[in-house]
Amino acid sequence: MSCSLKSAFEWGGLRFCAVITNMTQKFTLFKMDGTPVRAKVEVSFTQHVDVEDYPGQNPTSGDGPIERVYQVVAGDRLDTIAFAQYGSAAKWRTIAEYNNVEDPTHLRPGQLLTIPID
Repeated sequence: MSCSLKSAFEWGGLRFCAVITNMTQKFTLFKMDGTPVRAKVEVSFTQHVDVEDYPGQNPTSGDGPIERVYQVVAGDRLDTIAFAQYGSAAKWRTIAEYNNVEDPTHLRPGQLLTIPID
């Protein structure tokens, strides 16, 4: 894709290149001193990359193996990620090797791991 990680919208495993076209914010809870501590936010996005920027979506189109992207959160380990993705903690090496992870005990929160689909 032509957008950088900094210009991409990410929420869980969802990632796309877009610009914000509308946003509203309503504060719903305040401290006694008037500091807002809770808000409801509605955001609308418009995708800003061309269709040609995306690789072929059909597995038979020859673009290589199908894969997913997983964003590491605090406390994640490769074995638990492997279990969540494949149903088998023993497949942690598949993820480590695919991502060139040298030390599987030191994942960083926010780190992106490509999860190959077997």
